[in-house]
Amino acid sequence: MTIDSSELSQRRGRDLQPSSSRLSPQALCQLEFRSKNLEASLKFFAHVLGWPALPMVLHEYVVLEVPADSPYGVSLVRASADAGLEGVHPQQLIPYFRWDALDSLIEELSSWGGKLIWGPRPVAGYGRTILVEDPGEIQLGFFTAVTRP
Repeated sequence: MTIDSSELSQRRGRDLQPSSSRLSPQALCQLEFRSKNLEASLKFFAHVLGWPALPMVLHEYVVLEVPADSPYGVSLVRASADAGLEGVHPQQLIPYFRWDALDSLIEELSSWGGKLIWGPRPVAGYGRTILVEDPGEIQLGFFTAVTRP
């Protein structure tokens, strides 16, 4: 099946919408890079990009200090079998999206051919996160913020 650009433009407003408005991502919020040599990658990101590791514990992830005007956070995680990330593919990048209806997404995931890899996991002081896989084995993360009084 071939779709030309004019047909794609027409579909953008109609067919390519999420199946439910309550199940749409609000924004890309985190980029997670997998490293085969985490310590070397941390040094590289700190020296080349000026993004040092933040002094916090977030499961097996290292969160980097990105510029204040960055539209998303960046984290690094060890890409190895012993990293405690069962079910996680060694792909190099996993984008995380902010998603207000995380529980609804989990409930409806299998109806779209997806599966939950792990989660929800608490992120102390921030919210909860999950990792999912689509039918083509692409992994995506979703995050919901904690409601603050």
